[in-house]
Amino acid sequence: MKIRYTFFLLLLMVCACGPANQPGDDDETPLLPETQTTRFILKASNGNYFVIGNEFCLTANQPDAARAEEFEKTEMPNGKFALKASNGKFICSDREKNGLLIVNRDFPGEWETFDITVNQGKATIKSSAGKFACADQSKGDIVIANRDSAGEWETFTLEFSKK
Repeated sequence: MKIRYTFFLLLLMVCACGPANQPGDDDETPLLPETQTTRFILKASNGNYFVIGNEFCLTANQPDAARAEEFEKTEMPNGKFALKASNGKFICSDREKNGLLIVNRDFPGEWETFDITVNQGKATIKSSAGKFACADQSKGDIVIANRDSAGEWETFTLEFSKK
């Protein structure tokens, strides 16, 4: 009798809670961890803020912080971060476009994850390809992850959003 009662309780719990969602159960929707998120804006060394430009490319050409693109940082299971913009899309370091940062991805995969290091309000962003993001002042301030090391152009001021 005790075995039947235990089995019945176990069956009841499974039916009430449903099956556990396992990785790979639904290939359409990648599993996102329950995480802490932070909203912020980024300012490049040229004194301008990041915005979404033509063809969803990030550029650092907005002088007004109130009009800057707001990002939400989400920690991924591998310890890296995905960055979601206000358009609901994730930033991608597109390897087919030499690391150009494009804001057009629905879900974070390998190309949409970054190592972000913050020190005293200054941030560096390193792509999954191992390249640092740069607001390239010689190319119209586009943001591109194609640098081997972080210098002035690859270091950004992180400001927590007031929006």
